[in-house]
Amino acid sequence: MQAFSSRNLYKPILASPFGRGAPKGRRGYLRASRGGRVYTFTRNGAFTAMPIPKNNSLLPRARELRREMTPYERKLWYLFLRKYPVKVYKQRIIGSFIVDFYCASAKLVIELDGSQHFSDQGIAYDSQRSVCLERNGLKVLRFSNREIDEEFAAVCRAIDMAIQEGIKVEK
Repeated sequence: MQAFSSRNLYKPILASPFGRGAPKGRRGYLRASRGGRVYTFTRNGAFTAMPIPKNNSLLPRARELRREMTPYERKLWYLFLRKYPVKVYKQRIIGSFIVDFYCASAKLVIELDGSQHFSDQGIAYDSQRSVCLERNGLKVLRFSNREIDEEFAAVCRAIDMAIQEGIKVEK
């Protein structure tokens, strides 16, 4: 992670003399923006990333994909992720992408790759997409449809470990 200097990045959130101005519980925090991302810094120097903006023009397509999941997405959703103790979203808009599954508390994206993802063009697009998602502080897990079919228990264990690891890092 890149270090931030206090010269030109910090914009203090000032509370008004009447107790208004900064959101409740946020007084004394500083915000910085860098590369399209907004960070909130606490007094002790720690920082957290603010929510990633989403492209709302993709909302109808995301809703359609939620209704018409592939058999592999359906299997993973109904047999594992739907009842998982940590909230996982399906077909979530992140930036200008619709990801298959997203766990916000672990900053984890889960992608299931069909046969079109193994062409030269598909591989190039997926790598660009992964770089963009990782630039926003997200970890991307990719599984093939074959893995969902033949190694379902191993896929579930890998997802569980990644979520638990992401939650530990967050705390």
